[in-house]
Amino acid sequence: MHYLGKAKDQKAIGVLTQREKEILQEVIHGATNREIAKNLFISENTVKNHIRNIMDKLHINNRVQVATYALQHGLLEHN
Repeated sequence: MHYLGKAKDQKAIGVLTQREKEILQEVIHGATNREIAKNLFISENTVKNHIRNIMDKLHINNRVQVATYALQHGLLEHN
């Protein structure tokens, strides 16, 4: 299991695409894959792929950890 806050994880946010950052923002707001797909005009499968890529890039195991990581490290603002 990877731990939040590793230096390499902090650098990983720089490799996220703009679309991945948009999806990450939606995840932080608690949106489901279906809601994200509707809001961003993409398919649910595309959302799943983006979330899987985000988790791989940040070395995190689930979407709750992804949202927590993003908020704790000030990667995105929570409205």
